Amino acid sequence: EELVFAKKMQEEVSFYGWSTSPTDTSDNLLNTQNFADKKVKILKDEPLIADNTASSNHFYRKAIVDNCQIVYARFYNDDTLNYSGVISVDDLKKAKTYIGKTIWVNLLSYQNGVAYSKSTGQEKHLKNIQKMAVKDIFIGGINGKISTSGMFFDVTLEDKSSWLFPLDDSYFFGKYPLSKNRPKAIISAIQEMSIVIGMTKAEAKLSWGEPDDINRTVGAWGVNEQWIYNHTYLYFQ
Repeated sequence: EELVFAKKMQEEVSFYGWSTSPTDTSDNLLNTQNFADKKVKILKDEPLIADNTASSNHFYRKAIVDNCQIVYARFYNDDTLNYSGVISVDDLKKAKTYIGKTIWVNLLSYQNGVAYSKSTGQEKHLKNIQKMAVKDIFIGGINGKISTSGMFFDVTLEDKSSWLFPLDDSYFFGKYPLSKNRPKAIISAIQEMSIVIGMTKAEAKLSWGEPDDINRTVGAWGVNEQWIYNHTYLYFQ
């Protein structure tokens, strides 16, 4: 698998778990400024090399950077990885397909609910189904904040401000999740994750997710449904 080093990892000057030599010494670490954006391939067929320094029980495996430089990635003795700061090239290519597109926040999945300033790490609280335009992909961490994928969308909000939004497929909708021309009161309620009379079942799910239980009553008038959310009940005809 081909990997790429992060463009920038704030508050860090080196890539965790990467070295120019299979030993754990500070002068062997890979500097973020020198290796950012470079591709690297770990040689999976190469054996693990034990770090024999007195202070370490780490192991390393040889890797090749795209300029043909040899570096080493750190592993545990059971062959599980012990490094960070790199992204799969294939994952990066997939992420870049969103550049120039619009996405909408899904706060039911992204419960942290914030975007980050690239320069300061300041947090901005987002609304449910908030619209964002994807400008670019940012790889790395933001003042200690790291997304599950290691990547962020560089987005512009409707007020023209720019923020970083953690890249996870479950955190956003790729197309607007509501039908056209819905009442503003319903749209506002979904943005605030609340319920108002007149919502469809799909709209209720956008605010509160799947119900804990559903009771159905069938009669000559049709089917009525009672949706149960903890101790709250919604009724649909």
